[in-house]
Amino acid sequence: DWESAGHWYAEALRLEPNAARINANMAVVLWRVGRAREAVEFMTKAAQLSPGNADFLNERGMMFLSEGEAKGALVDFNAALALDGRHCGALLNRGNLFFYAGRPELAEGDFSLGLRIYPRDVGLLTSRARVYAAQGRYEEARQDLEAAFGAASKDARVLNDFAWFLATCPDNHYWNGSLAVELALAALANDKVQDPGLYDTLAAAQARAGNFKAAVAAQDKALLKGRAKGVPEEALREWEDRLRLYLKDQAYAQARL
Repeated sequence: DWESAGHWYAEALRLEPNAARINANMAVVLWRVGRAREAVEFMTKAAQLSPGNADFLNERGMMFLSEGEAKGALVDFNAALALDGRHCGALLNRGNLFFYAGRPELAEGDFSLGLRIYPRDVGLLTSRARVYAAQGRYEEARQDLEAAFGAASKDARVLNDFAWFLATCPDNHYWNGSLAVELALAALANDKVQDPGLYDTLAAAQARAGNFKAAVAAQDKALLKGRAKGVPEEALREWEDRLRLYLKDQAYAQARL
């Protein structure tokens, strides 16, 4: 567990305080237990001890991002890519930062560059699919999701994203409720992190398939588990809105751009 790992790395650092990898590992442990500011300090030391290590900069960028410090995160992702222009994680993370900052064209550039190097990387494929869907390029989104499924058919994130697309795409040409339910159930079966959002997707899939009683049950479970796990209120309100649709025997679709 993370607490035991923290004790082990603390003892290792007492013996070797200037070991870059041990400092980096301690940073990851602290980040995992919600101590992001301390994690940044240890990762900064690791980066200083090993200035050519793009992994440390990429990981510190993620830590900054988890604290809402997008500017610091971007500096680190850029620095990681300056050291290693083929760094898959930095391309993925910078692309996602651009996407959520409202710069989909820059996000697509990073994801597409990464996919030219790593054509079967499911993180890049599902992230680019999200960009395409947001731009109304639904056929390209479907192709990327199918490619991700072909590369990792038991990956919960891939299964969930594909199910969500088939259940909620603004273009009804892509709706497939029965397949969406199958994929959403498979996502839950392969979930390793107890993500309550998977039940939100299952509910949308059941509603698309016309199974509104099952949709209500799944959405109730999403809300119950989401509140217990501290899902942000904004997301919970969206889930409640969808629940009201299902109670009226109406499926949910994302708004067309």
